[in-house]
Amino acid sequence: MNKEIFKYFMFGSVGLTVVGLILILSSTSLGMGMADSWINSFMNKFPEESIEFSELELRRTMHIQQIMVIGSILFFVGLLTTFVTLFRRFAK
Repeated sequence: MNKEIFKYFMFGSVGLTVVGLILILSSTSLGMGMADSWINSFMNKFPEESIEFSELELRRTMHIQQIMVIGSILFFVGLLTTFVTLFRRFAK
């Protein structure tokens, strides 16, 4: 593997790993923020309506899980790419 290609692969894989880890660790605050944003937009469109607590809790849980899944996929793809790149570089 060329040194330049190795550098780009390592940079990309470490970047994916870091972004995935950040998404996993901050999924709660991001998910709650997205649910709160949904509440604000709902109340602006339909001011006379009310939202039940169970629906709010469902939306929060849904957004948190979505962010955790995306973060986990990015994290493991980044780790896998890092290990494969290192293996191909130093296996020779």
